[in-house]
Amino acid sequence: MAKVSYFSGSRKRLLYFLLFSFVAWVDVPLALAQKGIVVRGKVIDSRSKESVIGASVSVRNDKKSAGTATDLDGVFSISVSALPATIVVSYIGYKQQEIDIYEETNERINIRLVEDLNALEEVVVVGYGTQKRKELTGSVASVDKTTLQQLSTSLDGLLGGAVSGVNVTQVSGQPGSGSEIRIRGGNSIYASNDPLYVIDGFIYFSEKGATQAGVGGIESSLNPLASINPSDIESIEILKDVSAKAIYGSRGANGVILVTTKKGKRGGNSIHYQYSIGVDQSAKKLKLTNAEQWSKINRDVFSNTTWGDPNFVAFNSAQIAANGKNTDTDWQDAVLQTGSTQIHELSVSGGDDKTRYLISGNYTDQQGIIINSGFERFSGRINLDRELFKNLTVGVTASADRSTQNALTSIASGDKTGDSAPALAAGITNSLVYALFMPPVLPVRNAATGDYNYYNPFELNQYLNYSGKAVNPVSDLNNSIGQTLSTSLLGNFYAKYNIPHIDGLVFKFSAGTNFSHITQNLFSPPTSALGFSDDIKGKGSVGNRETTITQTEYLLTYTKQLAPAHYIDLLGGYTNQQTNTNIILSRATHLANFEELGLGKELPHFNKSNSAYLHSVLGRVNYTLLDKYNFTATYRADKSSRFAAGNEWGYFPSVGFSWNVSDESFFEGAKNSLSLSNLKFRASYGTAGNQEIGFDEFSAVLEAVRYGGEAAYKRTNLGNSKLKWETTAEYNAGIDAGFLNDRLSFVADVYSKKTSDLLVKVLVPFSATNELQTINVGNVTNKGFELALNARLVERKKFNWSVSANIAHNVNTITHLGKSNNLTEGDYQEKIYREGESVGSFYGFVYEGVDQKTGDANRKDLDGDNKVRPSTDRTVLGSIQPDFTYGLSSNLTWHRWDAFVSLQGSQGNEVYNKLRRHLSEGNKTYNLSDDVLNAWTEEKPSSSIPSLNAAAVTREPYSRYIEDASFLKIRNITVGYNFPVKIGNLPLQFRAFASAQNLYTFTKYKGYDPEVAGGIDTGIYPSSRTFLAGAGITF
Repeated sequence: MAKVSYFSGSRKRLLYFLLFSFVAWVDVPLALAQKGIVVRGKVIDSRSKESVIGASVSVRNDKKSAGTATDLDGVFSISVSALPATIVVSYIGYKQQEIDIYEETNERINIRLVEDLNALEEVVVVGYGTQKRKELTGSVASVDKTTLQQLSTSLDGLLGGAVSGVNVTQVSGQPGSGSEIRIRGGNSIYASNDPLYVIDGFIYFSEKGATQAGVGGIESSLNPLASINPSDIESIEILKDVSAKAIYGSRGANGVILVTTKKGKRGGNSIHYQYSIGVDQSAKKLKLTNAEQWSKINRDVFSNTTWGDPNFVAFNSAQIAANGKNTDTDWQDAVLQTGSTQIHELSVSGGDDKTRYLISGNYTDQQGIIINSGFERFSGRINLDRELFKNLTVGVTASADRSTQNALTSIASGDKTGDSAPALAAGITNSLVYALFMPPVLPVRNAATGDYNYYNPFELNQYLNYSGKAVNPVSDLNNSIGQTLSTSLLGNFYAKYNIPHIDGLVFKFSAGTNFSHITQNLFSPPTSALGFSDDIKGKGSVGNRETTITQTEYLLTYTKQLAPAHYIDLLGGYTNQQTNTNIILSRATHLANFEELGLGKELPHFNKSNSAYLHSVLGRVNYTLLDKYNFTATYRADKSSRFAAGNEWGYFPSVGFSWNVSDESFFEGAKNSLSLSNLKFRASYGTAGNQEIGFDEFSAVLEAVRYGGEAAYKRTNLGNSKLKWETTAEYNAGIDAGFLNDRLSFVADVYSKKTSDLLVKVLVPFSATNELQTINVGNVTNKGFELALNARLVERKKFNWSVSANIAHNVNTITHLGKSNNLTEGDYQEKIYREGESVGSFYGFVYEGVDQKTGDANRKDLDGDNKVRPSTDRTVLGSIQPDFTYGLSSNLTWHRWDAFVSLQGSQGNEVYNKLRRHLSEGNKTYNLSDDVLNAWTEEKPSSSIPSLNAAAVTREPYSRYIEDASFLKIRNITVGYNFPVKIGNLPLQFRAFASAQNLYTFTKYKGYDPEVAGGIDTGIYPSSRTFLAGAGITF
C-alpha cells in the first residue's frame, strides 16, 4: 500500500496551513459537515497511463461520506466531511493507494495505481485456504479472469479449452444439460470419473442420477451445476496433481475444481444490471434423401415390398415424379426450430471496513432448437462477511434456484418392453431420430383437416403402427411431456476466530447444507411412441427425489514467520458430511392427458431411501526456507459408509517440493541474458481415492417385483464384504517460467497416475437371475504432459493484446483386469475392457470395403480361417480417448473497444456413429442418408458404400462407422464497446456487446456434433449456434 500527501498552492500557503491547523481541527469540521467538501481526481495505471475504470474511492473513517467509483475516464468526485481527510483508492490487481488531503482545492488530483503482481498472479485458492503461487508445490491452474467474464448459462460452459489437461465434452445440446469433464483422463471403469467441486468451501458432488427421480423415458438429465449462476463466479482454480488435491482424500482422485463466488468491495456500493438476448440455430443438419430420391430407391431396390397397409401399392414412375413436386416433407426441418435465449443479471454489492456484501439475481430463459424443449432458471445469491469483533469474523454464502428443463421423451430410456425392442433395434431412440427416419413422402398434417397425419403405410413395426394408426414424431414432440423441475438451496456459514496472544493461530468453524428437490413429469399420450399400444393407451409418471447434504468443518491454522529464513503454514481439521436421499415414483397407464394421472390404471409405486456419511481427519504442513525452497506434506483419513465393515477407512498422504531457482544468486546472470523473470521447479507424489459408487454396493439388494400376480423379491445385487477403496497414486513434475517481466510465461507438467483396486461391476458367474456384484480388480494408468502459455503481446496506453494457449496429451491404459479381462459393455458389445487398451475402446469388425461381385460389406477375417465370426474376428477399432486436447484464447482492448475469442480442440478420439449406421444401411421402411445415392449397384459399382440390398451385417460395430471425431471449435467471439456516459456526478459504466457462440466446428465427423459423451452417437440433441447481443450498466 502506498500513501502520499496532497497540498496545492505555494510554500507560503503550506506554512499558513500549519500555523492554523489547530483552529482547522477544532472549528471547521462542523461547518464542513453541513456543506461538505468535494474532492475531484483521476485514477490511471502508472505503467500504461490508461484510465482505471471502476476503481473504488472512499474516505477513511468518515461515516458521513459515501464511497464512489471512477467513471469511464477514470475520473471521480467525492464529498468529505472534514479536512484533513484520507482518500483511499483501490482496484483489483493494483496496490491500494492512500492520499492525505489537507486543504480544499479546485484542482484535480492525479492518482497513479501500481500493479500488484502478487494479487494478479501469485495468490490462488487451494484446498481449505489460500497460498502464494510462488510457494505452491502442486499443479494448480486458474481460469483466466477474462474467460470468467464471458456470457454462459453454466459453470462447465466456461471450462472448455480454458485449462490444459481439462477435457470438457458436452453431454447433449439440450438446454440445461451438462458436460462430461475429465482432468488428466479417467481413472475408473465403474466408479465416477467426475471431478469434485468445492463451492465457497462446500464440497459439492452430484451422485449418479442426482437430478433424476426414477422416471424413465426422458432423454436428457438436468445439469447438476445449473443451479450455479456463472456471473456470480469470482475465480475458478483447478487442482490437478496429488500435492494439491490429496487434502480432499477419498474424493480427490479425479481432480478438484474450486469455485469462489463474488463478494462486495470495500469502500462503496455498486449496482450492476445486464440484459442479453439472442437466437439459436442448429449448428448442422444431416443430409437425407428427398421424396423423389426415396421413392425411386424403394421402387428400384425394394420393388416387391409388402407394406403395413395391404391396399398400398408400390411406387410407379408417375408417383415418383409427383412425390418430387407435391409431398416432399423435410421432417428434420419440421422438428427443428429457431430457438431463443434471454438472460437478465442484477447485482448489488459493496462494503466498508468491517462488512462486505453481495446480493444477486439471475433469470435465464432458453427455448431449444427442437420444438417443445427448453430451459428456464430463476436464481438468487447472498454473500455476506462481517467483522463482529477485532478477532471474530463471520460470513455466509447462500444461493437458491428454481430450474425447469423440458426435454425430449426417449424410447431408449423408457420401458424396454418386448414391443419396443424392434424400434430400438432399428435405432429409434427418441422423437428427433424418428423424425429423421420418417419417409419424406408423408405429410406432417392432413391436408384436408389440418390435423396431424397418423397414417404411415411404410411403418412395419407394430410398436409404432397399430390398427391403421401410426406415430407422428412432430405430434409426439408437441404433445408429450418430459419435464424436470429442480429446487435447490446451497448455503454455508462460517465463523473465523483469531486466537488472542498467539499471533497467526486461527480457528474456523463452518456448517452448510445443500438441499435439492427434483420433480420429474412424464406424459406420453396415446398417439406417442411411449404411449401407443393397446396395453398402454397413454402413460404418465411423476417422480420426486429429495436430497439433503449437510457438512460441518472444524479447522485450525497456524502461520508464522519463525525467522527471516523460515516460514510455516500449518492446517489441521475434522470434517463430516452426511447425505440423505429419498425417491418416490408414481406411474399410470390408460391416460388421455397428464392432469388425469390419478384416474389412470395405476402401476406399482416405487419408494427408496438411502443415506451415507463421510468422516474425515486432515492435516497439512507448508514450509518455506529462504523464500526459495518450499515443502508441502498432506495427510487425510476418510471413513466412508459406502464400503464394508473393516474397509471403511482410507488413508491418503502426499508430499511436494518446489524450488524458486530464479531467486538464487547464481542465476542473476541467466536472468539478464535470457530476460528470465522467474523460474520454478516442482515435484510431488501421493495418493488420492474414489468412493463415488452407490450407497450400498457392498450389501445384497432385494428389489420388490411381481411374480405370477403376487408380490415377490428379486436379488439384483450380490453383496461383497471385501469391497474397499479405489486408490490412485500419482507422480508429478513441473516447471513454471516467465520472461520479459512475465509478459511471456509458461507452465509445463509431466505426470503418471496409477489407479489400483478398480471398482468394477460384473455379472455373477452362473447366476440364473443375472445378478451383479461390485468387486475390486485391476489397474488403470494415465500418463501424459501439459503445456500452457500466456503472452501479453502488446501493452500500450490505448491498445492491449494478450493470448493464452494450452495443449495436453494423455495415454490411458488398462494394465490389469484379472479374471475380468475382455469384459464387454453395451447391447451389442460395442466396448471392451482389455489389458493393454484404453478405457472406452470400441470392439468390432474391420471393414474392408465392398465385394464388387455382390455389393456386400466385406469384414476382415483376422484369424485366417475363411470365416468371419464374432468370437474370433473382432478387434479394438478405436477409443473415445483423445491423443491430445488443446485450447486458445485471445483478449484485445483498443480505446473503448474490447474483443475476446476462444477455441477448443480435440485430436485423435473416435465416436461410434450408430445413427449414421441406421440411416445408411438399406431398409424399406425409413428414410436414408443421401450417401446411399452412391451405393453399390451393378451399373455403378462403389468400393466404399455397400449395396442397399447387401446381406445383413451383424449388429456388432464395424470400422465403417467408427469415425474420427477430432474437432476444432470456435467457442466464442465477443466484441464490446464501452460508452462514455455521465449523469451528473454519478459515475456510470455502460457496455454494449455482441457474441457468437459455437460459431463453427472444423471436423470430419459426419454426425450432428463430434462431442459425444460416452462415445456412442445414437442421435442426441444437436448442439446449437448462438448469436447474442446485450448491454450492461454499472453505477
